[in-house]
Amino acid sequence: MKAVFISDAHLRRSKDKRYGQLVEFLTDLQEGKVRTLVDTQELGREKTPIDDLYILGDLFDFWFCSKDHIHPEFQLVIHSLVDLQKTGVHIHLCEGNHDFFMKEYFHDVLGMEVFEEWADIKLD
Repeated sequence: MKAVFISDAHLRRSKDKRYGQLVEFLTDLQEGKVRTLVDTQELGREKTPIDDLYILGDLFDFWFCSKDHIHPEFQLVIHSLVDLQKTGVHIHLCEGNHDFFMKEYFHDVLGMEVFEEWADIKLD
């Protein structure tokens, strides 16, 4: 299992530098362009796909939306996550103290795993 963990992006506006950096990073994950400690040439492949992406809280600086209304500033990141999910990557979100009530949208609408409090994750 190959997993990537990110946290505390605190996204606010699509014009912010870190917003663009995160979208670029998600695109790189989607295309399998993940830096590894192992030279991918030695493995006989150019790309290193991942199995899981864990977002460990505070992806957004403030998330308080419903499944019927999503703040327009967050659409690009959400679309990037959906595109990544379509490649077979499992996306897991842990709510932070800046993003609340994510389950209604990310789990119920998009089918991503959402941990509302804490999670015990076993990696192999």
